[in-house]
Amino acid sequence: MAYVLWRLDLWKNRFLLRQSGAAPVPRLHYTQKDLDLVNEGSLYSVTHLLSPLEALDYESVTRFKCPIFVFEGWHDYAVSHTVAEEWFKRIEAPSKKLVWFDDSAHMPMQEEPGDFCTT
Repeated sequence: MAYVLWRLDLWKNRFLLRQSGAAPVPRLHYTQKDLDLVNEGSLYSVTHLLSPLEALDYESVTRFKCPIFVFEGWHDYAVSHTVAEEWFKRIEAPSKKLVWFDDSAHMPMQEEPGDFCTT
């Protein structure tokens, strides 16, 4: 319930920012079909990919030949901010970027879709 109230307060604050003439917040809206497909894809991923991924030790994987982007929500209690940030600092890549989402938890692509798509 606290999360729902927090989200309602967030939306109210964004509305007030828009009314005050502040920079508009990008908005994207998901249809129910979109959300159903996300859930279907998540279930597939958990079923087929989670076990092999859990077997990997990313602590020692720090060199990449491609750009690396890490997306973190400040309210994420599933992934430690400290661990992610420390690992990111050790990454060697042609380019890298750590992107923080102030109003997201574990799924910024769903919780802040407009900001996610414009980042």
